[in-house]
Amino acid sequence: MSETIETTLPRPEIVEKQILKVLDEAKPPGKLAVEQLIKLFSLNDQGVADDEMELTEVVPGTDWTQSLSFSSPAPGKNVIEYWLDHHHLHSDALSADLTPICSMNFGSYRSELMAMGFEEGPSMPDGREYERHGALSHTFTRSNVVVDILSQRAVAPTDGPQDACILKIEIRSI
Repeated sequence: MSETIETTLPRPEIVEKQILKVLDEAKPPGKLAVEQLIKLFSLNDQGVADDEMELTEVVPGTDWTQSLSFSSPAPGKNVIEYWLDHHHLHSDALSADLTPICSMNFGSYRSELMAMGFEEGPSMPDGREYERHGALSHTFTRSNVVVDILSQRAVAPTDGPQDACILKIEIRSI
């Protein structure tokens, strides 16, 4: 049963770094412990159950929302998801400015995962979102843990290289 909790998540860059910490501290490397996530975000103080939870709130000072969830669909099979959303993100007419939520770019996150021993799979364009926004889906694996990341350009296409922002992180034990 999913539980929605009133809490205050840190800014996106802090949440993303804390998720890296959960991955780095997973002992053994193939064990994804939801308990670590609960402890890092002080969720026990919020009355969160150990098996399933979802938090969604507005990122302060922006039009963005951030959500963090975890579940255990089967014994030993845990899923942690973190995503950012904006009401213009999926609109053909308007585009969302990722600048307010893009403080840890995909390149830095990728480097951290690789340093932890994750292996990178091929990146895949995310359907029609790639053409408009440069959205790519990336997969990383280590032991029994899979990390899927959705990245997107921070701004409209230009001639030069651009940083890609992280819009979604999904971690699951397999």
